[in-house]
Amino acid sequence: MPVDELTLHRRALKKEACKILGIDRRKVRLRRLTNIERAMAGPGRLFGVADPATKTIRTRGRTGLVTYVHELLHLLYRSKTHWWVFGAAYILAGRPRRAMIQSVLAAADIPQSKAQLRRLVRAQAERVGLA
Repeated sequence: MPVDELTLHRRALKKEACKILGIDRRKVRLRRLTNIERAMAGPGRLFGVADPATKTIRTRGRTGLVTYVHELLHLLYRSKTHWWVFGAAYILAGRPRRAMIQSVLAAADIPQSKAQLRRLVRAQAERVGLA
């Protein structure tokens, strides 16, 4: 069965996000969002969902790299606030200006250095067994 262009796009983004975070991409499954999940979230509201129990991320259509990094961070940091995950995802995906906007709402403990944040995240990936 041939693989469509959208599936290849999603796989490439997952691979890149896993590389940024130091996660073994074979340990995380990628699925599409179900129609029920989209309907419950409302139009234009839901880009992705992370399920730590099954180590699965589900994303919508053509979402960007930030969404994949964001959902993978939810697998690594279950107890961090959503705004912390937003800020960290923007920094790691190379969007620091956007992270500054989000950091107004985020916890103050987000390292602003991309290298420092990357070391922190990679250590966490090893602790939870996704490295």
